[in-house]
Amino acid sequence: MAELMRLRAFAVRQALIYLGGLPAAKAYDWLSAYCSDPNQRLPQAIARATDQTWQALAMALDDQPSLGERLKNKFAPGVVKGMAVPLRVLIAERDAEFRRRCRDELTRLRLDGTV
Repeated sequence: MAELMRLRAFAVRQALIYLGGLPAAKAYDWLSAYCSDPNQRLPQAIARATDQTWQALAMALDDQPSLGERLKNKFAPGVVKGMAVPLRVLIAERDAEFRRRCRDELTRLRLDGTV
């Protein structure tokens, strides 16, 4: 995918040089650098949001948290606490067996390293 993007960028740059000379190519280079994300901020933000969502789900599923879990929940980011509230409401509407299965599956995923 990245190779295709570089090929497109090269083709557009060459067309700009042909049509508008060197200033157009410099403008394209600036725009290309401005629009690219060498720091990979979007994938990092998505990963952070995913981690926080799993943390909120774990917080919502935990009926009787241990002391360590309570301390961890107390110092969790506000966005995690905010997501946990509506999740708790949704989970509370379900039966105890559903909540137990969800906790067991989350525990299994954590042990597997998936979450």
